[in-house]
Amino acid sequence: MNPQKFLFDQFLIIIVTINNIKTTTGQQFFHVELYGKKVNKNSAINTSKRKSKRGRPTSKDISRALNANKRNRLADKVSKQRTVRGIINEAERSHGYCDHVLAPQPPLLIFGIDLPKLEEKIDKIYSSAKNLVAKKDGDLATRKIREDQKLLLAGVASNPRLSADYFSNPSTKKMVDLWILDCLEFLKNEYGDRLQTAVVHLDENHPHIHFYCLPEVYEATIDGHTVSLVRGIDTIHDGKRAEKQVEMQAKMLKGKDKILLKQNAYKSAMQKVQDRYYDAVSSSHGHQRLGPGRKRFGSRAEYFEWLNDQESYENTLFVQKAKDHVRSMTVEKLKSELSSRRKELKMASENLVTANTRLRNFNKKAEALKKEKVNKINQHLSNYRKERKSEIELEIEDELREENLHELKELSYSINNNVFIFSETKRVLHLQNKHIDELEKENVDLMMKDRRKGVELSNTRKELNVEKQKNKDLNLRFSRLEKTYNALVDKFNFLYESGKDYFDKKYGKLQKFLKKVSDLSI
Repeated sequence: MNPQKFLFDQFLIIIVTINNIKTTTGQQFFHVELYGKKVNKNSAINTSKRKSKRGRPTSKDISRALNANKRNRLADKVSKQRTVRGIINEAERSHGYCDHVLAPQPPLLIFGIDLPKLEEKIDKIYSSAKNLVAKKDGDLATRKIREDQKLLLAGVASNPRLSADYFSNPSTKKMVDLWILDCLEFLKNEYGDRLQTAVVHLDENHPHIHFYCLPEVYEATIDGHTVSLVRGIDTIHDGKRAEKQVEMQAKMLKGKDKILLKQNAYKSAMQKVQDRYYDAVSSSHGHQRLGPGRKRFGSRAEYFEWLNDQESYENTLFVQKAKDHVRSMTVEKLKSELSSRRKELKMASENLVTANTRLRNFNKKAEALKKEKVNKINQHLSNYRKERKSEIELEIEDELREENLHELKELSYSINNNVFIFSETKRVLHLQNKHIDELEKENVDLMMKDRRKGVELSNTRKELNVEKQKNKDLNLRFSRLEKTYNALVDKFNFLYESGKDYFDKKYGKLQKFLKKVSDLSI
């Protein structure tokens, strides 16, 4: 935060509060109204019927009602602000809905959803939600929402300063910005979750805020069906809520007393709203709670001209008094104010340290809770694994049997190949031995016949040695093959013993095969 900016903002507030001198800039303006999707244009005629005897209006009453209805229709045609769509389009500065603004500018969204989404939400409530009503016998029933039923609370909060000064005077801009923040905080505290949207307009004479609230829509089960119900408008409008609270008392009265009771409750509730707005917002910005006595004007032009003159005068008076207070304030007062702000900043830092400590403790608790949850989940998994263990073991046994059968088939094929190789090796060895015997006989014959053929005999002996070496290699290879054959037979016997029952069922010719293998002689 910039210390100079912070000190300047606080300094402007001190200007209007120091020495208990209240500098005013004008009267506060805070107004709320209810709107529906359509206007009930027969309300004037219905009111005249209720006022006439026997429910039959006189010709004079009908004439008045028709004239009032005509005026309402003309007002709808000119201002287009008596319905939900009209006031939203006026706030959005749509063409044809803001003829009273010389240079329309789009609004600035400061809270909630934008205006088109707000209109979609309202249309959805009218189309899908219902009213909950009580029948004469005490049972509950649902009724479709009429399009002329008022569900939207729209309000305006205006600042008495001029919009032109907002753009030309930096001090006015800062004060209006602070007013916007305070006003938005008041709306949040006043309406809570029912506050949907808030926008700011700076294209008219005075900066002002438009805000919109909707009653709660909740789900309920009626006659076994889930329906969306909308709460009454009294949940967001203080005047309607006050009328509902005195409704039981009003039923015991008649005539004007009944009407006055509701009117007084309505006025009292709305005055309290104005008082709360003054205490929370206006009193901090020098706005008056009540202005001078009402003055009558011949036209709206005269009223706005008087209002502009009054506000220009009050704005000039405020600037002059602000300059006087700036001159009268000393450096010591500024230092004391700065030291107090530093103390507040120090306290805020200490509170931040405390909050961080609480946050660390909370994180520790959250970690412990997380570990506990993890342990519970692990215990649940362990129990689940134990329950599934027997089924998994059976599945594994079936898989092992299939694998053993496959391996036994491969082993049988390998034994057949080794038996063939063994028989061929045995035949070759027999031929080699026969050939050796013949060579030895020839050698003896040569020795007996002619000793002079020593050179040939030596050559023959060399060939004999080579053949003997080959015979030795063949004997070594034969011994290795014999060992391999014995190992394969042992493995085959082990696999056969482990899967004898299953293998005998599937392959009944195994005994014949083993008999052929055993009949082979080395």
